[in-house]
Amino acid sequence: PTGYVADSTDCNDGNASIRPGAPEICDGLDNDCNGLVDEVLLTTWYRDADGDGYGTSSLTTQTCTPPAGYVADSTDCDDMRGTIHPGATEVCDSIDNDCDGLIDEGVLKTWYRDADGDGYGSLALKTLACSAPAGYLADSTDCDDTRASVNPTAAEVCDGLDNDCDGLVDDGVLSTWYRDADGDGFGTTSLTTQACTAPAGYVANNSDCDDTQSAVNPAAAEVCDSIDNDCDGLIDEGVLKIWYRDADGDGYGTSSLTTLACSAPAGYVANSSDCDDTKTTVNPTATEICDGLDNDCDGLIDDGVLSTWYRDADGDGYGTTSLKTQACTAPTGYVADSTDCNDANASIRPGATEVCDGVDNNCDGLVDEALLKTWYRDADGDGYGTVSLTTQACTAPAGYVANNSDCDDTRSAVNPAAAEVCDNIDNDCDGLIDEGVLKTWYRDADGDGYGTSSLTTQACSVPSGYVANNTDCDDTR
Repeated sequence: PTGYVADSTDCNDGNASIRPGAPEICDGLDNDCNGLVDEVLLTTWYRDADGDGYGTSSLTTQTCTPPAGYVADSTDCDDMRGTIHPGATEVCDSIDNDCDGLIDEGVLKTWYRDADGDGYGSLALKTLACSAPAGYLADSTDCDDTRASVNPTAAEVCDGLDNDCDGLVDDGVLSTWYRDADGDGFGTTSLTTQACTAPAGYVANNSDCDDTQSAVNPAAAEVCDSIDNDCDGLIDEGVLKIWYRDADGDGYGTSSLTTLACSAPAGYVANSSDCDDTKTTVNPTATEICDGLDNDCDGLIDDGVLSTWYRDADGDGYGTTSLKTQACTAPTGYVADSTDCNDANASIRPGATEVCDGVDNNCDGLVDEALLKTWYRDADGDGYGTVSLTTQACTAPAGYVANNSDCDDTRSAVNPAAAEVCDNIDNDCDGLIDEGVLKTWYRDADGDGYGTSSLTTQACSVPSGYVANNTDCDDTR
């Protein structure tokens, strides 16, 4: 019938592209009806967990196209680190970064053993590592790794070793030693050797000028023997003494005539301090006397023996310090005393009697001392002065008196001799006011012109309500 065929092998009669003999395509269907889905067409994909484009063979899947997180490559040796994969740069970290089966190949460093800890390693013992192991470093220039004092920066010392590793032993530090045949500690340049320490019979210096005599060397004392004892090139220098002529025989010589010798010739002495070799009384130990000579040779004439004399112009026996001179004896018009305070007046001098004249007669620095009187100002001319204004003078100045008993120097009517009057003033300066002149007044309470003796007051004039009599027998009516 129409729509029927003799073959019954179709596995999906709703899709004409699915039938026996149809080409299998990768679509998740059994296109050729052979009971297999996508056979031969599925691809194996590998998990790429770290996203570096390389997957791991430990986790796979088969699909037509790669699922997310999967790739076609399965050569990643560590799928947890994106920096580790084939083709990655190998770094020194004890990991196979490029997945070639080798760890740190081509990046390991060579380290050299520093056994003596001096900062320099030895080629004799080395190792490979990313960083320096303990006791190893990058330098290999140590020439002796058993001594810390031997390395390329060490200072060469004289010890039979190549301290600075330059291939030379004791270079530049060997000392030159000089033969000391006479054993005086000083050598000669004619025979030398080099060594770290002095060989027997050798010393460090070459300053001996005669290596056959131990008493001749630079440290020897020069003696007067016609030999250069101290090797300074001079003979008897410094031991020949200078002797000075002592013509007057006082034991002191003069520098004007000298000679050189080991000991003093006759008439010569060791010093040259005489300032006059013709006088035995003139020399440094002589006593200075007032004679116009420098007796003690100190460069001064009559020093310490001259006296100071003072001018006495008024001839009173006392001089003044303003004009003085020095001499052995007093010149005319000069005296030894300098205490005159007025050399123009013979009556003014120390010891003179002080008189009241405004002058310091006795030169004690005081004028009219013990003679001046105190005078008191009498401004009102009543013959009585006040203590508030005083002056001192031999006699009373105008307007001054000898007493100070006035209690009011502005009123001539007020003084100790004045009569007390009733005016509220202490007229007689006795410290009391109106004493003996006050009147007694009597109370006139009823205003009848008569007062009572029972109520009184004292005043110069009658107070209001008071009268001069006390004859009222009833002051209320």
